[in-house]
Amino acid sequence: MAVRPRGMLIVADVMLDVIAEPNVPLTLDAELLDHAYGRTSMRLGGSGSHIALHAVRLGLGPVRLAVAGADPPGIVGPLATLRAAGVDLIVNPSPRTVGTAVITYLNDQERIMLVDPGASATQWSEDTINQLTGALDDVGVLVVSGHALFRDATRAGTERIMRAAVAAQVPVALDLVPHSVHRSIPAAELTRLLQPVDVLAAAADTLLAYAGSRRTAPRDYAELPAVVEKFLEHHDTLLVQLPDRTCWVVDSHGRSTVRQLATANGRTALTDRFMVEVLAARFCGWREPERTADHSARW
Repeated sequence: MAVRPRGMLIVADVMLDVIAEPNVPLTLDAELLDHAYGRTSMRLGGSGSHIALHAVRLGLGPVRLAVAGADPPGIVGPLATLRAAGVDLIVNPSPRTVGTAVITYLNDQERIMLVDPGASATQWSEDTINQLTGALDDVGVLVVSGHALFRDATRAGTERIMRAAVAAQVPVALDLVPHSVHRSIPAAELTRLLQPVDVLAAAADTLLAYAGSRRTAPRDYAELPAVVEKFLEHHDTLLVQLPDRTCWVVDSHGRSTVRQLATANGRTALTDRFMVEVLAARFCGWREPERTADHSARW
């Protein structure tokens, strides 16, 4: 598909994150988790926020983001922060405020997340759907979060927006989250929902779970290449996230690259930022700056 030097339309959650980090690493042990000292902070969260802000940083335009509800009272909330950064918000009316995610990082590999979706769980209004489908006219790609597609309240509206993108010949990228989605969406239903998707971003464990993998040894991904090949029968490109903060990008033409995502910026939204760069280069005319070190490798 021809490169279109345009912006990005994003249908994904905007959240207020409450972050808890222990002073010393913990494990999923009830006795250890009963009481521990640490530090807390609040930040702009949700994949919609991360994707939109990075798209703005790359100079894409317009960057349009579907959101719902309003900011919590008394603070400079996520919506105000996004507007100030230059993100064009398409607001779905809701009596609720933006959602909250309480995230506890136990260690470098494990976390516990408790999510109140807030206004994100509001059904798309007809006017909002019309605004979003109209916004496809001058963007290069539609980016959808699995939370919007798989949540009961927003599924039908999100499907309509994705079908409109296909009709308008706008590529569709989907972030296959939550990573435990295989527990609630059967494989046949997932295949149907993902029909419009050109670029699929997913955790390796999620893909393996849908393939019926009986992997027992931790981080034994010997079956992954074969599983990815099956998904490439339905999608042009896969971005496969591995637990060691690497991402494998492979497409149906046989091109394959592995990129190390760990950076000085920490662990926040690494995969979201990398996905934006891949999509921006492929569909929006963005050119990646020269790198001082080449982390590419064949799988």
